Order: sequence, then C-alpha cells, then structure tokens
Amino acid sequence: MLKDKVKQRAASKRWAELHPERIKDIKRRSREKYRERNTAYRREYRRLNADKVKALKLKWEKENPDRVTAMKALRRLRQRTLALASDLRCRYNLTIDEYLSLLAAQAGRCAICGVTQGSSRGSRLHLDHDHQTGTVRGLLCIRCNPGLGYFLDDPKLMRRAAAYVERWNANKNRGGDASVQPVLALIPEAKSKTRSDQSVAAIAAIG
Repeated sequence: MLKDKVKQRAASKRWAELHPERIKDIKRRSREKYRERNTAYRREYRRLNADKVKALKLKWEKENPDRVTAMKALRRLRQRTLALASDLRCRYNLTIDEYLSLLAAQAGRCAICGVTQGSSRGSRLHLDHDHQTGTVRGLLCIRCNPGLGYFLDDPKLMRRAAAYVERWNANKNRGGDASVQPVLALIPEAKSKTRSDQSVAAIAAIG
C-alpha cells in the first residue's frame, strides 16, 4: 500500500512538471472557488494570533529592509496614481491613460520651459486648460502653470513682461543704476484700485 502511494505521488509530480499551465489554472479556480472561506479563515487566524503575526511581521521587515523600502515606494506610487486619476476624472473628465499619452507626446517635459517631470521632489506636470472653454491645452510644470494664470492668460501682458525684464537686464549690463526700476513710477496713485490692478496697469504701461 505504501509503495502504491509513493508511486502515485511520483506520477502526480511528473504530470505536474509536464503540465505547468494546467496546474496554474487548477490553483486559480480553487482560489476563486474558496476565496471567501480562505479570507475568513485568515482574518480569524490573525485575530486569534495577533501578537504572533505582529512579531513575525517585524522579524521579516528587519530581515528584508530592501524589500520593505521597495514595497513602501510602490504603495506611495499607487496612492499618488489613484489620487491623480481621481483628480483628472473629476476636474477634467480625463482618464489616466489620456494623461500619460499627453505626457508621452511632450516627452515628459513642460510645454513652456522644458523642465522634466519629477525634476523636484513630489512634482509632476499639471494639466493646463483654457479657463473659458475648459479645453485642455497641455502639461506644464508647477511654475509655468500658475504663471499663465497670474498673467491672466493674456499674451500682451506676457510680451510686455518679457520686454520689461529684457530692458532691465540691458540697463544692468550697460552699468546703469539697478537699484530702482523705472516701472515703479508708472504705478497709478488711485486708491480705488486693488494692488493687483495696479500691478497689471504698470505692466500694461510698458512699451
């Protein structure tokens, strides 16, 4: 009887080695069939052996620091991906795949300054959109994206700002007085205007 069992085990082992895909499929169907039962068993075991499970976990983490670091990094990546997907869906009605396609089209770089994604800690390229129509225009870095908003998406103001800086740099390179910028004298005195209105008016007065 014992010899028959040994022969049967050996035959089963040979069959399993010859049919790995069949074995994988059988295990998969077994997991699906008894999923709830196995989950309940593991949950109950952890409840009854909480101290033992905790000790084993701490021991494993101490013996495998590299794997623990990798698992934590993967967990953070998943959380950021889920948060990004939720933000894209709620605010722009886009999927994460559409965002990644746009990112690939821009070679992972800001559409204005060309900085790469993740060039600073925790950064990513943000969706820039037309504030009137809501249409997505591209991906910008954390500096360029609000920069457009500060200039009210107005190309004239942006060109005047560029001219302002260029004029200042040229004056500085010629050895001029760099302590006071001439634009300050152009700020209106009217108290009824807000500080932002005065700044916009001063920029618009250049040129």
